[in-house]
Amino acid sequence: MSARKLAALMFYVVVIFGGTALGQSGGVAAGGRRAPVTLGAERRADILRLLDAMRVVEEEVKLLEPAFNNFKLSFPHVPAKVWEELRKEFDAEFNAEMIRDTYVPIFARHFSAAEVKALIKFYESPAGRKLLETMPRVKEEGYIVGYERGQSLGRRMQERLKARGYDPPET
Repeated sequence: MSARKLAALMFYVVVIFGGTALGQSGGVAAGGRRAPVTLGAERRADILRLLDAMRVVEEEVKLLEPAFNNFKLSFPHVPAKVWEELRKEFDAEFNAEMIRDTYVPIFARHFSAAEVKALIKFYESPAGRKLLETMPRVKEEGYIVGYERGQSLGRRMQERLKARGYDPPET
């Protein structure tokens, strides 16, 4: 595969994941570079346990397949054989291990060892598990309400603009 194709694929994945792949080292140093984070084995293990409890890796892995498939849709003329080759490279680069390695230093930068332990305790509790199980429905309901409000507000704004003599542009 050409470097140009790989670069385009990686750019697309970085855009889809909001820069997740860029967070593999630690804090931000001068000039925007990320400073490495040094972790002891216990702290790393605790963060990995928290990531598991929060289902961070599991949820991001679910995004990989749609991201790859959406990229494929952008290039319908590319033969299946090429996509098979690209898929192998994609899977080698973007996988559960990469996601874990991405988030460990990020969590280390933002949460102390004590906070990580407290978060583990919460996410492994019945309330924490319920939060994780319920949040997709809560978010969906919130999106629906927000969408409906946005539609209603948009209609009202159009009516007000029209009442002032501003017709919507023709499409």
